[in-house]
Amino acid sequence: MTKEEKVSLVKKNFIEAFSSVALNKKEAKVKVEEIVKKSGYNRATFYRYFKDIDHLIKEFEDYIIKQTVEIFKPAIYEHNYSTLYESLVVFDNVLSKQYRILHLFNQEVDFTSRIKDIVFESQKGYPPFDSLDEISKNVVVEYIIGVIRAQYLYYRRTGNKLDSKKLYDTTTKYLLDGLRGVLHPEKI
Repeated sequence: MTKEEKVSLVKKNFIEAFSSVALNKKEAKVKVEEIVKKSGYNRATFYRYFKDIDHLIKEFEDYIIKQTVEIFKPAIYEHNYSTLYESLVVFDNVLSKQYRILHLFNQEVDFTSRIKDIVFESQKGYPPFDSLDEISKNVVVEYIIGVIRAQYLYYRRTGNKLDSKKLYDTTTKYLLDGLRGVLHPEKI
């Protein structure tokens, strides 16, 4: 194992320990001792990799962002909305609880802003997007994020029993045709 792989593994273990401890909390108070105990490492090892809890939380946020982007990559980068249902299932099983932790530690605003920046960057080079002015680009990015968030909430509300084809068709219709085209086609 290389030094980088070892560093990555130890950090991941601390992040997972933090996540496990934080999931059982009702307030944003996690102690280094709790993380150390859960991780199986000692306090000195924790401080070798992290300055403090806030540094660990930032690394946790980075970890969640990487995972989120990976899960939704086909939909966001390739405009392949047929994968959205599978992405929602994976997200729900793998990351949904971690978002609760971000909320608990008041990290969701920064996190949402970072996700928006990633989606914005992912659309560059896509001719319809590149032709827009800055305000329109920002609206489009917010719209994409909003549709995915809304589809996730609908997925959760339906007890995870969605027709993936219908979800794909609906998502594509709203994303590609836009709300006005769907709700007021006579005005186009």
